[in-house]
Amino acid sequence: MKPFTLNAVLDYRKRTEDEAHREMVSIRKSKDVLVVEMENEEKELVRLIDEMGAAKCRDIVVSDLILYEACIRRKKREIVDIGKKINEVDARIRRQEKKLIKARQDRRALEIVRDNRENEEKQRQKQAEDRFLDEVGVLRFGGSKQ
Repeated sequence: MKPFTLNAVLDYRKRTEDEAHREMVSIRKSKDVLVVEMENEEKELVRLIDEMGAAKCRDIVVSDLILYEACIRRKKREIVDIGKKINEVDARIRRQEKKLIKARQDRRALEIVRDNRENEEKQRQKQAEDRFLDEVGVLRFGGSKQ
């Protein structure tokens, strides 16, 4: 009887690991998009602050100054919101890393079990072959001495 090779289970574990890895890449890409968005918002905030400072040096209408301040507050809120989203994505990344590590450990453990079984089967086959060759040798050479 041929021993169970665990290939089907290993294929499943490999697919699970690949799916976890793809999800990790997807989450990291979404974080990269958020980081770029945050950098753009910060640049816009700096630009608004510089414009407001330059406008203060020259004569500016109070209503325009109020508009600048409102825009600056809005940009700061947007930056804080993006920061919260980045923190959420970081938490998802940590959870996904744990999932990926677990999937890799499960697959590796099963590969070790499979390799051990294969080695044991090879040893059993070699022992059976050695016994057969010993028996052939005894029958061939041992029978002629009698």
